Amino acid sequence: MRGQVWIETVLYTLIGLALIGMVLGFAYPKISAAQEKVLVEQTLNSLRDLNTVINTVIEQGPGNRRSYEFGFKRGEFIINASNDALEFILSDLKSFYSEPDALITEGPLTFVSFEGPRAKGIHIRLLYTGYANITYGPADTLKLFTPAPTSYRFSITNEGLESSGVARVSFEESSGK
Repeated sequence: MRGQVWIETVLYTLIGLALIGMVLGFAYPKISAAQEKVLVEQTLNSLRDLNTVINTVIEQGPGNRRSYEFGFKRGEFIINASNDALEFILSDLKSFYSEPDALITEGPLTFVSFEGPRAKGIHIRLLYTGYANITYGPADTLKLFTPAPTSYRFSITNEGLESSGVARVSFEESSGK
């Protein structure tokens, strides 16, 4: 009789663990996909906020300066001054955020989901060609920012109008990283 109780206990425990495993096997990918979607949405919102700061700097005229803090734990932020663009690339996603290889425009943002060699990703861009000349410091260079435990702090300055009639907007990192 005692042996039967132990066998039943072990069987019920194994059945319970199998059920928990099946539920986790189904739920974990859904939870992971939801977390990634939230991450992309937060990044899009941060870039929209950055765009608002840049537009304010341009509208307020030469000499206007604003600070902006941008924190991220995944991805890469690129100031692509030679193309007058700000870009953010997340290349370690498990699922597509949008239809792969389809360019999507939402206000000032354009983004495209892509499939990399190891994972899926998204490339988000704010393009200022014909509207502003984006620079990093005094030069039209490419500057890459990688994930950091604390936020990057940028100083964004309207350096005045160029001969082409567009505002020169200078970025400088002031967070001391």
